[in-house]
Amino acid sequence: MNGNLDFVKSLKCTFCKHKSYAPLDDEVVEAHLRGNLVAGIYPLCQDEKCHFLAMDFDKDGWQMLMAGCASLSRPTGYGL
Repeated sequence: MNGNLDFVKSLKCTFCKHKSYAPLDDEVVEAHLRGNLVAGIYPLCQDEKCHFLAMDFDKDGWQMLMAGCASLSRPTGYGL
């Protein structure tokens, strides 16, 4: 499992080609709740650490995705 954690640690949001910093407004929230848009929030410190993360798992297989996130977070000392 350490290989997965090393991969996650190697990801740098600064270099992500998919990032978008649109404001989180009522339209974005509604589109997300209707399933038309993926939206997330995770305040990122300058050292690319995040101390707060909000995720929702609402499609088939959400239990497996949640278990995967939990197993990746366990070695960091942060639980889900």
